[in-house]
Amino acid sequence: MIIVQSSHGKPYSYRVMIVEDEQIIALAMRKMLMNLGCEVCAEAATGEAAVAEAAKGRPDLVFMDIMLEGEMDGVEAAHRITAEYEVPVVFATAFADEDTKSRAMAVSPVAFVAKPLDTRDLSAILEKLPNFKPGREKA
Repeated sequence: MIIVQSSHGKPYSYRVMIVEDEQIIALAMRKMLMNLGCEVCAEAATGEAAVAEAAKGRPDLVFMDIMLEGEMDGVEAAHRITAEYEVPVVFATAFADEDTKSRAMAVSPVAFVAKPLDTRDLSAILEKLPNFKPGREKA
């Protein structure tokens, strides 16, 4: 696992899952996160796959697109993942209506960011987690 040095001088390790149905965006996010020192432990293109991958990969942080293909959108997938594993979620989306934003905020995300993302956006999000603790399954 790769260690990330925070601006506070303390090392943190991040296992990140990317949930994105646009392959080119997922690839760009993977590259940026790896360049920032993160380990991308899982990727998924649907909400259903995200829930399954979270169980297998046990990420420390999830970058979640809201609008996904399939029956389960990103908000529902994030709700299930956070309820089961207490993993922090960052929502990234190109657009969302007010109802969807309201549902997303009920998940208590670490951040809600607009696409397209760049390395500065991702770095700023990682820096918001100075007391970052890896996600753990609820007892």
